[in-house]
This record gives sequence, C-alpha cells and structure tokens, in this order.
Amino acid sequence: MAMTTSRQALPGAFGSMQSPMAPGSGRRAAALDPAGDDVQTSPAPVRRESVAAQHAPQGLLVVGPGIQVKGGIQSCDTLVVEGKVEASLKVRKLELRPGGSFTGKAEVEEAEITGDFDGELAASSELTLGSGGRVNGKVRYRRIVIEDGGQVSGDINLLP
Repeated sequence: MAMTTSRQALPGAFGSMQSPMAPGSGRRAAALDPAGDDVQTSPAPVRRESVAAQHAPQGLLVVGPGIQVKGGIQSCDTLVVEGKVEASLKVRKLELRPGGSFTGKAEVEEAEITGDFDGELAASSELTLGSGGRVNGKVRYRRIVIEDGGQVSGDINLLP
C-alpha cells in the first residue's frame, strides 16, 4: 500500500533516502521511492545492546583469545585476560585465565591466576593460583591460595 507524505526525506547511509524518524521510537520508518513522493513504510529497526553489554558489570575489560594489548590500564574495575597483555595496571580484580598471559606490573585487590604471569604482582586482598596458573617475579600478597598444580617463583613476600 502506498502513502503520500509532505515530509522531506534526508539522505541516509550509502545515498539512500530515509525519513528523519528516530530508530526505536516505535514509529514506522519511511523511505521515498525513486519516482517521487510515494512512501513505502516498514517497521523501524530497534537498536538493542549486545547480551554481553546488558549483563557486564561496569568497568569490565576482557582481552579475548588472540588479542594483544600493550600499555597502561587504569580506569578498569576488573580485567579478564584470555589473550596477551603487556602493561602496567592498577585494577580491583585481575582474572588471568588459561591460555592468557600477562607481563608487567599489576597492583590489584584480588588476583585469580590460571594463566601465566611474569613481572611484579601486588595483591592487597587475595592472590589465588589455580591449577595450571604460574606466577614468576616479584610477588606481594595479603593472603595466598595455591591450588594443586599452581606454581609461584621469584621474590615472594607477605604484605605488611
């Protein structure tokens, strides 16, 4: 069914003509046909956040498998490493998962290590080395839990 409208259409992406109606507003989107002002309507696209974005806590950064990050990380509550990170960081919680590696300096409240950590690690609350986790370097902790198969080596001391 064709409708006519006096509303002017605005050029959209890739040169197509689109109505200035807001996506997700519940109104129908309209587009001019090439011949003139006959308008064809279709439901407006609804913008939705990804499932991960809906359920992720604020301040979560995930470095996935195959991803490499170098530099400093500061504005992050929880860092999950499944890839490779070379950095200096200060976060509340570090999760270094199997296959993940971290090289550098980390100041954290909590650390759960089941990947490979090389460098300086200070855990002001708790350091947990899971099975397969390896920490090498200068390690400071308030409380440490080492599961069967976890390894720690280097300069290791309790925090005052």
